[in-house]
Amino acid sequence: MREAVLYARVSSKDQEKEGYSIPAQLKLLREYAQKNELELTREFIAQLGPKTMECGLLHCMQALSQSVDGWLFVSRARPFTR
Repeated sequence: MREAVLYARVSSKDQEKEGYSIPAQLKLLREYAQKNELELTREFIAQLGPKTMECGLLHCMQALSQSVDGWLFVSRARPFTR
């Protein structure tokens, strides 16, 4: 089974109202992972401003990039992998 990391983020109240809430993203991404036989090894959840990223979180995500097969995140309410 391939390993993946989930990343859910909301940066504005408008995003939450438009169906991009953290719970909606988690549900969508977990279902996608299950259907595509991806093992989620870590989940990152962030509720930040549009240009804010905690340095510790960014560093941790960069380090994980070397050890997993892909990342799952939502773009326009569709799961994407990288």
